[in-house]
Amino acid sequence: MSHRTAVIVTAAALLVAGAVAAQTDSAAAVAKANGKLLTYSTKEAREALAPVTNKASSDAQVALALGRVLEQEKKYPEAIASLQKAASLAPADPAPQVFLGETYLRQKKQKEADAAFRKGLEVAKAASGFESAYWQGVAQLRLKQYDAAVTSLKQALEAKPGSAETLHQLGVATSFQQKWEEAAGWFDQALAKDATLAYAYYYRGLAQDKRGKKDLAVADLNRFLMVAPGAPEAALAKAYVAAASR
Repeated sequence: MSHRTAVIVTAAALLVAGAVAAQTDSAAAVAKANGKLLTYSTKEAREALAPVTNKASSDAQVALALGRVLEQEKKYPEAIASLQKAASLAPADPAPQVFLGETYLRQKKQKEADAAFRKGLEVAKAASGFESAYWQGVAQLRLKQYDAAVTSLKQALEAKPGSAETLHQLGVATSFQQKWEEAAGWFDQALAKDATLAYAYYYRGLAQDKRGKKDLAVADLNRFLMVAPGAPEAALAKAYVAAASR
């Protein structure tokens, strides 16, 4: 091998190694941010993502995480733009479409939200395994197809037993079916797996209220307020707790 060839090969190897390292750094930052987003620790999620936000124009997972941060910051137009970018970068991933739908809901844009959820459902059906079943279930839940959502989410749970997020979504779905005992059970399981799931406390609190267990409802809503004081539903939780203490 000539000296020139060796230099070229070495340079190429360094470029590959650098690219792999950059991908690893992005994945680690996104994973950390996603964990913070689940607990509604928006500031910490933003800080975790800060080193890689410049990659949002080319990395779908960074764009998706950034869109979710922006949604929690209530910067909805910017969130929508970032989530649309994520969807264009990863057209086979249903997650950007589902989070896009949820962001439209925050703006009370039901038509746009439903269109995004339907697209997410379509994309999820073309996938396979846990991701397919889970995102089908979440999209169906948002489209108020509760029976179908429960079926899909149970399939997701079979594919990935013990998934806290799946258990939580099953709790939400069965709440909308007004199966309060079952819903509370799903939330119990979700929180046993991950005690930081903010919205599991919120929805379990609502289920406890419907079960006539006001003390448990207050305890859950107080915990929700501790974990996610900046969440949009915090005002409702505060009002419930205040009314219960009168």
